[in-house]
Amino acid sequence: MEPLVSVVIPIYNVENFLKDTLESVCNQTYKNLEIICVDDGSTDNSLSVANFYSAKDNRIRVISQENAGVSAARNHGIKEAKGEYICFLDSDDFMHPQNVELQVGAMEQSGADLVFCYFKNVAETAELGDFNTLKPQQAQVSNTPLADFIFKRSKIDSSSCNKLYKCELVKENPFKLGISRGEDEIFVLNLLTKIKKISANPEVLVFFRNRGGSLTKQSISETYLFDHYLSFVSMSEILLRPEILLQAKLNLGQIKTYMAKKIYKRFVVHVLRKNKNLATSQHLVDIAIDYLKKLIAAQVLEPRYLPWSRQLMLKLFMQKKSLGLISKICKW
Repeated sequence: MEPLVSVVIPIYNVENFLKDTLESVCNQTYKNLEIICVDDGSTDNSLSVANFYSAKDNRIRVISQENAGVSAARNHGIKEAKGEYICFLDSDDFMHPQNVELQVGAMEQSGADLVFCYFKNVAETAELGDFNTLKPQQAQVSNTPLADFIFKRSKIDSSSCNKLYKCELVKENPFKLGISRGEDEIFVLNLLTKIKKISANPEVLVFFRNRGGSLTKQSISETYLFDHYLSFVSMSEILLRPEILLQAKLNLGQIKTYMAKKIYKRFVVHVLRKNKNLATSQHLVDIAIDYLKKLIAAQVLEPRYLPWSRQLMLKLFMQKKSLGLISKICKW
């Protein structure tokens, strides 16, 4: 018998998109699913849409909770999951009809602890049937999952929603609460330190809508900077443990370089290039500098691991010198 797969869908104010999301899951060629919808205190008709589909398909379970954020909603779904495998899908995105079938097949064939596929960013108005064509390719297996992620090998990424996991692994390592941005990367990084084998399914099987109001599209703010500060502190707690470095066959410099580049991108490049309002930018520069000082003091960020040109721009940024020039020339 096919193993049961739990699909966890956190829901919050997506009444215009939830129908497509649920239909993409209900119409999977792989049928042995439990579909766990966790409504996170929606104030629109999202809960009614979920209940409507639950009445039509007995594989759907709808759970309601007071608004606590996407990580708490996912963790609620994880707690309720009974499958051998588990995957996640955001409530405004959708799957290829063969997503679960191909992911389970790759998992069973490879004996991997985690399987991931490729994803595609699509327009907010995208239709389900627009992306059903597949280009069959051979799955790829790796025994160095964390190093693959750090060095961007095998195209493994930080999204939690294009992956299939062993459910037991996820129950033991749920999403960290209190982080609103970067929660996916913290979750995935933590799992990659716990496993020995991953399989890449090189098909585009998951589709992310580019919505203007989504969290990832929001402009830089004080909350954005605070969330990323917490995210980088959590990341250092995961990656800088000596046993993790030894297990992954990585050295301290490689991890420090990885983190320094990411911190520079979030706190320098994004602050200078994603805000058009000069007064707002000046205020955010001050806040970013404060967080950078804290990260340096905690040795989460060590500027010497940046290329010399970025070391110079970081120094100028923290002295609030030549910000206009840095904004024009800093690229990632």
